[in-house]
Amino acid sequence: MAATHIALFASSLAVLLLLVQGSPPGPVVQCRSGNTNCTVTNGYGAFPDRSTCRVAAVAYPSTEQELLLAVSDATEKQQHMKAVTMYSHSIPKLSCPGGPSGQGLVISTQRLNRSVTVDMATSRMTFEAGITLRALLDAAAARGLALPHSPYWQGMTLGGLLSTWLAREFGVRERLGGARICGRDEAGGSKSGPGERILRQDR
Repeated sequence: MAATHIALFASSLAVLLLLVQGSPPGPVVQCRSGNTNCTVTNGYGAFPDRSTCRVAAVAYPSTEQELLLAVSDATEKQQHMKAVTMYSHSIPKLSCPGGPSGQGLVISTQRLNRSVTVDMATSRMTFEAGITLRALLDAAAARGLALPHSPYWQGMTLGGLLSTWLAREFGVRERLGGARICGRDEAGGSKSGPGERILRQDR
């Protein structure tokens, strides 16, 4: 009798395991017309205050030059803007631009998701901000390298992890050797004067 109960339990457990499936969150930016007239949410499908974040448009740059153009264009229009990652894992409404509702711009890092350079002599790799932690770990492993501490959800992006300061835990920030940031150079470091540039910061 006991053996029968055990067998039944094992078979029902197997059925339950077969029925359980997981999938990544859906797109966090939904637009009514192309890349305009959009709503932004997070990986959980709702912000804590249950409000709706509406933006005028979303940009999907895939290169630094396209990123600069998106930021420069929004600056010219005096548009509020925020970056948004593929899954927007944060609970607070960090990816919603300020300013009038429906007038802002979100810039997605979804297509900035590549491994850029590898320097085996110094064990350094350069990645774009939209790469997920899983893809980063795989790219490093393919070169015989590893990130010593990675106790995070592996769907997080490198840019999201660093910009929300989650990297302060478990030593990941100590592994950051530098960053290239798109920002406005008010000092006018080039002949063209003030404007949007890729600013480099090394540690």
